Amino acid sequence: MGSNTFGPGARTACAIMTAIASLSVGQVSEGAVPPYSLVGTYELPASTDAFSVAPDGRVLAISGGSILLQDAVGSGSFSPFASVDPTIFDGPFGNFGASFLELSPDGSTIAIGDNNALNRVHFLDVATLPANPAQIASTAFVGNLPNTAATWSESSTLFVTGGEFGSPASVTRIDAGPLTAQTVVSNINGSPGGVTTDGTFLYTGNGFETDDTGSRTGEVRAVPLADVLSNMVTTVDFEASGTPIARALSAASLGFDHLGNMLIGGGDFLGESGFVAVVDENAISDARSGAGLAPDSAELRLIPGAPDDFTSVRFNPISEELLVTVFGSDTVYRYAIPAPGAGSGLLVGGALIARRRRRDS
Repeated sequence: MGSNTFGPGARTACAIMTAIASLSVGQVSEGAVPPYSLVGTYELPASTDAFSVAPDGRVLAISGGSILLQDAVGSGSFSPFASVDPTIFDGPFGNFGASFLELSPDGSTIAIGDNNALNRVHFLDVATLPANPAQIASTAFVGNLPNTAATWSESSTLFVTGGEFGSPASVTRIDAGPLTAQTVVSNINGSPGGVTTDGTFLYTGNGFETDDTGSRTGEVRAVPLADVLSNMVTTVDFEASGTPIARALSAASLGFDHLGNMLIGGGDFLGESGFVAVVDENAISDARSGAGLAPDSAELRLIPGAPDDFTSVRFNPISEELLVTVFGSDTVYRYAIPAPGAGSGLLVGGALIARRRRRDS
């Protein structure tokens, strides 16, 4: 069993190296983005609903009411971290599991979406989790909030996408201290997609087009982050004011790598599926300046499995790897930029992150 202790002064994980045998690489290079290659895989806990990358590079995953922590960066071994009562998510999390599990950048708060089972976003204070991970932890929640995807801005603000399928979707800002919610982006044509931020802009997508007006399926648009962080600004209209950035799949999963390239996952029943798109940072920068959607020629398409797979992508800044999963599978595909002359993958266990903290008396 791996250590569950996060915190300054805690034991550091041992460095490990894993030699990766030669792997077939599925990718279609259409742009100037770095030549990401498949360097390995590992398995998440069985029936993982959602996962995120902790500040030390390890993965935190949720399966039903159990939250588990990866024992070392890149390892397929996970240990219990916390347990929450699955009935609070309606048995648990409706039919499809938690819509997201997002750990704040400082490691202090876990946010969990109930996938519209009861339209709640739950918050766990890591400092108050029971010492025994098998014990049930209580949550605070924000209600009446459809939820599909989420991203933290710093450690005090969570942005959540949601909406009814086929109806205009929105992005809600939750202030983590008081747990207050405010709609900050509205009128996303069709259905909600993913959401991410680069610290300057907030990006979200149209998950499914229902008509021929406005944005299309998989279209990602940007709004200034300062606008949606301010309490003095009215809600931003996605269709009228969002800046078109890129378009791929259903934009259900969004992020950035360490070089500023945009990561897009998802799938479209009527069109694209089976890959994740890495969109060149220069094309993203041009789009932010008003040049229009990044062209297909600016994409690198990574193909982890079958042509009809729906994909999800995350970036691990510690290992500098893209972590790709496909719907219905617990396998994580690890993509990295090969070092010159490298023939194997190198994994290093990161320093442990803060978990339970002693409260000031």
